[in-house]
Amino acid sequence: MTASPILLGCSSIAYLVAGVLYQCHFVPRWRGAARHGTTVAVVALVIHSAALVLFTIETRHLPITNIAESLAVFAWLTIIGYLFIQHWRDVRVVGAFAFPLLFLVVLGAAVALGRGHAASTEHAAELGLPWLLIHVTPSFLSYAAFLLACCTGVMYLLHARLLKAKRLSVAQRALPSLETLDALSYRLVAFGFIMLTVGIGTGILWYGQRAGDYWGWMAQEIWPIVTWAVYAAYLHARMVAGWHRARTMWLLVAGFAIVLITYLIAHVLLPGPHKYPPG
Repeated sequence: MTASPILLGCSSIAYLVAGVLYQCHFVPRWRGAARHGTTVAVVALVIHSAALVLFTIETRHLPITNIAESLAVFAWLTIIGYLFIQHWRDVRVVGAFAFPLLFLVVLGAAVALGRGHAASTEHAAELGLPWLLIHVTPSFLSYAAFLLACCTGVMYLLHARLLKAKRLSVAQRALPSLETLDALSYRLVAFGFIMLTVGIGTGILWYGQRAGDYWGWMAQEIWPIVTWAVYAAYLHARMVAGWHRARTMWLLVAGFAIVLITYLIAHVLLPGPHKYPPG
């Protein structure tokens, strides 16, 4: 096992610790410890970044050429996005929901790469770095935004349920207001939707240049369009249709479930350009 998976594993443990600290928001006597979650998260991000740099040096390609590698980059971008949002809106409690998920993502990447699931240098060179970056970067940014939006959506649904039950609990007092969660969810999805649109468009162009056919109706091509349609429905319902806010939040949960299908199942098991690169 090389050093980069070990560093990734260490960062995953630190992310778990950060998540536990963020969850102290829900325990009044431990709430003071919650502020240390950000410090631990930043330290974990530094270790994570070092692991990605070391992986690039070890393999001579960026860690974005297969699912095992991309999980580490996806989590890295998500954590940077979370820290930016926390600085912008001071909603640390989102970390209580996001970091347990990110711990699993980074741990999964560390285990997979530790077992030798990195792409070969030849395969990475075959894909072509410029188009790979142009396609993958906005796609990962969209998935990161959608993960955080799913977390804020779940928080909204939990808060709304507590309000409806007229239960003034510790959890309710620790959660941001419904208006804050709704506004943050909308901005995350709006950003993610733009990035996903760019990612799908550049993916079509990239595959067309490599394969000579821009669209083949393969499963890996269809699932991103399904994801795009769900988030388009959310934006329409949020801006135009006048749906009750709780209903739109369920679209965020459903949308991220489809993201997981697209990312972890369709791109691994189903036929398409990600599994069968033209040669």
